[in-house]
Amino acid sequence: ILFANWLTKLALCPLSYFNLVNSSPAKKDSLNADLTDEYLPNAALEAVFKSIILNQQNVVGIKMVNCCIDQKKALLLKNSFSSDNFKIRNLDLSDNPLEDKGATSIITGLIKNDGCDLRVLTLRNTILTT
Repeated sequence: ILFANWLTKLALCPLSYFNLVNSSPAKKDSLNADLTDEYLPNAALEAVFKSIILNQQNVVGIKMVNCCIDQKKALLLKNSFSSDNFKIRNLDLSDNPLEDKGATSIITGLIKNDGCDLRVLTLRNTILTT
């Protein structure tokens, strides 16, 4: 299901950047944002997360596998993740060149968020040394 009313507000973000699907048939309002294999320029990445934060009450997971998220983009995500309104439960950033600094930025943002409800953080193949 595409969450069209978000997309109409995001002029920077083409329709293909969002693929929101029902996370469970029992709870139709629970959605997962699947951005797998999408390259998001910085402005589009910020717009996506701003939209998710403003409207996130229905989003329970974000999957950004193989989206070319590097250390610089991780710093952009850090600000989004530290927002008190960011209450995503599942976050998958696998197959991105985050490296140690990028992963540290993301985790720092999540730790600064007192209301964070994150239960699963997946960082497979992200070039971590520790």
